[in-house]
Amino acid sequence: VHHACACGLAGGRLGVDADLVAAAFLRQSVAGLVAACQKFMALGQSHAATIQWQLYDLIDTLAQEQTDAATANVFAPLTEIASMRHPYLPVRLFIS
Repeated sequence: VHHACACGLAGGRLGVDADLVAAAFLRQSVAGLVAACQKFMALGQSHAATIQWQLYDLIDTLAQEQTDAATANVFAPLTEIASMRHPYLPVRLFIS
């Protein structure tokens, strides 16, 4: 969640429209998740690019709907806890 706050703060300080900042953050997040899927499963570059391309319209729609702070609700504590534990795991993910 803190990455979204930092992205929003930077976009706001630069004077970028909130819809554009939200769309850019969501697109980057999806790109990171698809890249992780490529390492975890048999997902080639062409299929990964197709998935991202097919999600662009949905991402833009969601970005426009979620730019109001009163309606945005993101809370993912398990992801944050897992991220904090990752350096101490006996087997590391994404070693490459």
